[in-house]
Amino acid sequence: MENKIVCKGCLNLISELPDNHVDLVITSPPYNVGKDYEIGLWKNDEEYLQFIFQVLRDLYRVLKPGRFICWNISHRPHKNTPVFHAYYMEQIGYRFQETIIWQKPDAISPRFGTTYKFPYPFYYYPNNVYEQILVYQKPGEFNRRKTEDLKLDPEWLKSKRSDIWEMRTVRTHKEHPASFPLELPKRLIQLYSYPGEIVFDPFCEIGTALIAAKALKRKYLRCDTEEEYIKTGKRGLS
Repeated sequence: MENKIVCKGCLNLISELPDNHVDLVITSPPYNVGKDYEIGLWKNDEEYLQFIFQVLRDLYRVLKPGRFICWNISHRPHKNTPVFHAYYMEQIGYRFQETIIWQKPDAISPRFGTTYKFPYPFYYYPNNVYEQILVYQKPGEFNRRKTEDLKLDPEWLKSKRSDIWEMRTVRTHKEHPASFPLELPKRLIQLYSYPGEIVFDPFCEIGTALIAAKALKRKYLRCDTEEEYIKTGKRGLS
């Protein structure tokens, strides 16, 4: 299955895929922070984390050996959510590769207002201006090709030498409140896949990762339960 946009839950779609089918997973799962599209999905944190574990486990099956998953996640107030996700990845069998920090210079966060209001010890609440991209690998060997046509531009690479990537947030996508900038998946796709390979986003929002995949001559696979997001994604790919 490739170059498909499917309106169904990610666990349902993943169950239909054969083993070792996709070359790269790029996604940003729900953070369980009470956004409109999350309401009613889980009764509590335990149900949410169980769902995340199931998705990561099933993605492990369909990801090809040696290939990578790029998991964009943010912490919640008083809950270090990325730690739980990373723990599950390692329990399932993924191997840690990198943590890339997406720093958002224009992020809006009200937390420091409390510190400003109460300028005393123990009232420090810095603004949240970053998200994490957990990069993990499924163990196994694959052919790392080093042909001239696959060589990345040294000047382009130079600007990626740090694991802190500064990118502005996306505020123009009214269709979905949690869209990431196109540049983010474009970088990951160039760094962790070859042309012609399949990029899978199981939580595709409006399809940003797949728009990037098509632009970079990769195949794509995406799903979402919201018909409106599917329509928006199709428009973006046309």
